[in-house]
Amino acid sequence: MAFWIPFALSLVVAMLMLIFFKRQIKTRNHVLMVTVSFILISLTTFFFNAYYPEDFENRQTTIIVDKEIEEALLSQTEAQITCYLLVTCPYCEIASKKLNALYNSEKVSSIELVYFAHQQTADSLVTANNINIPYRIIENDSIFFTRAGKIFPSIQLQKDKELIHWSGNNVNFACFDELMKYDKK
Repeated sequence: MAFWIPFALSLVVAMLMLIFFKRQIKTRNHVLMVTVSFILISLTTFFFNAYYPEDFENRQTTIIVDKEIEEALLSQTEAQITCYLLVTCPYCEIASKKLNALYNSEKVSSIELVYFAHQQTADSLVTANNINIPYRIIENDSIFFTRAGKIFPSIQLQKDKELIHWSGNNVNFACFDELMKYDKK
């Protein structure tokens, strides 16, 4: 269904260009060449920047948390949203930048980043990306991966007695929309 959109747009742009450059186009071959050029340009652009509906689907995992786990989670941090990141993961860097934009716009305030790294490495990454979100470091891999899971970025939202979790490619536009809904201000 989405494949016809760039094609239709390219035809509209081609028609507008034909009207705009009407004096300069002398033959039908020029008209055909301009139309085909715009169609090819728009289709090429579409395939490099395709629209994927799953980027907007909310594919979260909800875990019912028992009382002991809930108390342990609450004792770790006061943040409602915890994002576990690897410093070597490019998707984690993108997620941290998006979360930072939400944090700076005050749409999400109760958030904390947790890095698996040495202190100096995380500090330099946070400084280089102008991250303003509070963060902490876990250098022990078994503790980090037990809390975060094995797919990154890993974002966890604690809501009442539930732990809502997004990881990997489930961290998409819908995830960030959901985080804005549940944030306590």
